[in-house]
Amino acid sequence: MQQVILVRHAEPQIDIDQPASEWPLTPRGTANAQSLAGAMPALGAVRIVASPERKALETAHVLAGALGLPVVQDDRFSEQGAEAGQFLTDYAEFRALVRHHFDHPDEVVLRQESSNDAGARFGAGVAEHHKAVAGDGALVIVSHGRIMASWLATVTGADAGDIWTGFRLPDLIEVDVEGRAYRTVDFPLA
Repeated sequence: MQQVILVRHAEPQIDIDQPASEWPLTPRGTANAQSLAGAMPALGAVRIVASPERKALETAHVLAGALGLPVVQDDRFSEQGAEAGQFLTDYAEFRALVRHHFDHPDEVVLRQESSNDAGARFGAGVAEHHKAVAGDGALVIVSHGRIMASWLATVTGADAGDIWTGFRLPDLIEVDVEGRAYRTVDFPLA
């Protein structure tokens, strides 16, 4: 079985004057990442790869500390970012824009990349890193909601928008790539 564990980063401290890639975790985000780390040993992780964005890296380092694994960074797992001043403060407006992004997967709606292109970028990273673990255990990827949903939709055939709206901060998703299925792993959140 080609097993991939997806981790959506924990809750970031939003600062609209900073690019989203620089947002750190909140104290609650760090506590929830620690809770998530408690669920990780049972999943057989052998490699942790993270987006270089600060919130993803901080989440990955909490997991790495609990598992005794190093963190590898890979730009292919970065979100379709928001530069300083580009963050939408109206959450309803943001959700509508993201829904449009997923409903028109070949159209560039967010940050110069279509949903399909983002999913393909993510998928290329998954394929390369999965080869590196060569069936020795699970590959863990710490990333972001939209790009993870884009890739999961291509793997499973599920609706990317529905996947995205179901994610928590943080979240833990076990993916059977060959079986074209995924499941959310439950753990307590603060």
